[in-house]
Amino acid sequence: MAQFGDFTVDRNSTKYVLGSGGTIISYATDEPAFEFNADGSYKGLLVEPAATNLCLQSEDINTTWTPFQSTPTQSTEETPDGDTSSKYIKLVDDGGGGTGIVAVYQSIAVSAGTKYTASAFLKADGLDWAVLNARDYDGTTDGYQFFDLSTGSLGTASNLDDSSIEAYPNGWYFCSITWTQGAGDTSFTFRVDVAGVNSDATVDRDGTSSIFVWGAQVETGSIATSYIPTTTASVTRVKDDITLGSASSLIGQTEGTIYVEVDWRETSGVLQYLLSANDDSVNNRVAIRKTTGDSLNMLAVANNVTLTDQGESSSSYSGVQKLAFAYANNDFALYRNGSPISFDTSGSLAALATLTNIDLGQAFNTSAQANMWIRAVSLYPKRLSAAQLAALTGSAPRLIDSYSGAAAAYSLRNLSTSTTNVVKVRRSGDDAELDFTASEVSGGTLAAWVVAGGGTEDGFVVTWYDQSGNGNNATQATAASQPTIVSSGTLVTENGKAAVLFDGTDDGLNANGFNQGLNDFATFAIINISEADDWCAVANGTSRANEGGFMIFGESANRYRAVFWTNTASQTAATSSVTKAGQVLQSIIGDRDNLLSQYLNGTFGSSTDISSYSNVDLVNNGDLTIGYGFSFLNRYCNTPIQEIIIYNSDQSANRTGIEANINDYYNIYP
Repeated sequence: MAQFGDFTVDRNSTKYVLGSGGTIISYATDEPAFEFNADGSYKGLLVEPAATNLCLQSEDINTTWTPFQSTPTQSTEETPDGDTSSKYIKLVDDGGGGTGIVAVYQSIAVSAGTKYTASAFLKADGLDWAVLNARDYDGTTDGYQFFDLSTGSLGTASNLDDSSIEAYPNGWYFCSITWTQGAGDTSFTFRVDVAGVNSDATVDRDGTSSIFVWGAQVETGSIATSYIPTTTASVTRVKDDITLGSASSLIGQTEGTIYVEVDWRETSGVLQYLLSANDDSVNNRVAIRKTTGDSLNMLAVANNVTLTDQGESSSSYSGVQKLAFAYANNDFALYRNGSPISFDTSGSLAALATLTNIDLGQAFNTSAQANMWIRAVSLYPKRLSAAQLAALTGSAPRLIDSYSGAAAAYSLRNLSTSTTNVVKVRRSGDDAELDFTASEVSGGTLAAWVVAGGGTEDGFVVTWYDQSGNGNNATQATAASQPTIVSSGTLVTENGKAAVLFDGTDDGLNANGFNQGLNDFATFAIINISEADDWCAVANGTSRANEGGFMIFGESANRYRAVFWTNTASQTAATSSVTKAGQVLQSIIGDRDNLLSQYLNGTFGSSTDISSYSNVDLVNNGDLTIGYGFSFLNRYCNTPIQEIIIYNSDQSANRTGIEANINDYYNIYP
């Protein structure tokens, strides 16, 4: 057993999950398995029950598997675990001429009347579709699902309980099907087909109809769990047993609150404990659990008497869930994502024995594993108030909802609850254009769509949508001048968060008709200046001679400059400069009666007096440019930009709050 912080981890087998670098990695015996999303963002500590992969030769379709009008072929295509050695993962037709089914299959012994899930990592090659089949699982009944490996979507399905597809890095998709074995059937055939279109697995047998197949798995249960490699025999991954003993001082005894944040994975009809404080018995415990009836419940038991065991249906849960159970005498409350979902005002804790153990993702007796990702855990020695519970389980407020009045706001995260799409992207392979939400950008959908277009697998920003509600969308119609958001199939990121990359030559976005007038102003931007004259954002008219405005740009590498100028004949400019290396949150406050001030990462940098320009009208029906300044000066930025928010008002009073909201997401400075 190994120590995980103060917790003890007991899992006598290796575990495989997606690492932060975009490949499947292994955690050794008794190591906690922390998994990441396809975009590199943190997903959580994966806690699972034991599982057995019944499918043999999970990484070699030329052994044990039987080919049907196919020729399993070696390939050096990089597999989801990062392996580029030559292995049998390419499923291609046998070149026999004509058309027909092209597949590999194996017969697998199972238990009758039991639910099973089969899965595999699939990738398009000569063709873009694949089919997973569970054949003859109930007499002669076959179940199947078509998968589109170019868009990451599900096609036609038949006779299945469920199916899913999830984008992985490098064009791979994790695909699964679930069914219930017939009452008298103790075997089925797992088959993988190549397909060229939806609903039809008949393909040309000309030697080019192919896909890649890796990591095949068959297991009991309603979901596919973490990958279990096999060769000549089935392999079992042992359950995760994570516990902390002698912890009575950390647990509220006469009153308290337990909190857990999870990335939910629904397993219908299965008991799952998310967090439990107990005396190492069934007699005394407080817990947050999902019942076999698919209800998220708060549970309190004292001296073997159940005081409360109630909640709400969890059947529709998905994604991150923040859950808190507060308990005291005759006072129990369960909160989820900022709102109460259950109260109970009857139940005495007087007979509750001392709680000594904390079990993470399981019950006291190492059963009922959570089978999901645990992201955070907290215990409080008092029963938190309603306001505290709402704050503890609620989401961070959206920036523009909290600090209203923005004139323009560009980001790849949601800045407002009214935000839908954040960006429109053109892919290099076929010049197709598509809108994407913030979650689609960060969650891998955008990159997968770009890769599916082929070519150089690059994605370019056509429109960066204004989230302020003012319609100041920043666009670029010229393909050669569109900045990059996906490069060679990988999302452009800075410090782990999505970014728009400008090339320093001709990339730029423009919002026509941006108005500033006589207003004060404030800007907040996430940028990384790398060279001199990086003009990152500027509000100006059609020419410097006709309009005034303000700008953000790099005076030299790692040196940030805020500029304010007027449309007078002398072209007066007031500047504020400061040096800072790396990714920076740059805040500029323009008080027209006082100072132009610049802050980097929340710290004051410099200021200059602009009070003499208080009555000068600025930028009426002008332009807001991003990525470049005045085009006739040929000044463009070679810089990743992640967020720009502009107010036509002095935000001095809100500056620290706005900066805190931004930094909470981007984690730029302590």
